[in-house]
Amino acid sequence: MPKPLPPNIPLLGENLLHVLKTHEVEEKELHNMKIGVRALDELTPQEIRDLKLVFDVFDSDLDGNLSLAEVRLALRALGFKTDMDQVHKMATELNKGLVATDFNAFLNFVIDRQGDVRDLHDEIVLGFKHFDLDGTGKVTLANLKKLCRDYKVRIPDSELEEMIQEADTNGDNAVDVEEFVKVMMQTHMYS
Repeated sequence: MPKPLPPNIPLLGENLLHVLKTHEVEEKELHNMKIGVRALDELTPQEIRDLKLVFDVFDSDLDGNLSLAEVRLALRALGFKTDMDQVHKMATELNKGLVATDFNAFLNFVIDRQGDVRDLHDEIVLGFKHFDLDGTGKVTLANLKKLCRDYKVRIPDSELEEMIQEADTNGDNAVDVEEFVKVMMQTHMYS
């Protein structure tokens, strides 16, 4: 029969419970990425995945960080009206003034900007224009492929086709501005 422990030595389970209660969790794993608790509380897993695609498109040097100029472009592509002064101010507040912005800081930028949207429809239409590369009023598979090529993002053609099919409600194999607005509203990225 094992000897009982002296009363002043805590059990391993008590130590573990104490650590769990006193150490706040700041991030969790989702889609094989460490995501901040704030983003997990305020965005759906689908929104996080979609924002990761946007982040990757604008990460031109593929280092896992966006420069302030890339953050501005990504936010504008999402339909947020923003200038470099606003991005610099957000970086100072959210990113401790660092020039490189990682994915979690980018998520925080998006979360903060969601509350600033004034004219929702105009914001989304502005974002649409960044994807309508040839000015036809439609985002095509060719547009998405070119954006991926230009920004060195590897997304299989099948996934790009799936994105178009998911948004294309009139069957023309392209996404017009109304379909784009509808998809953006359904994702709650602008609410």
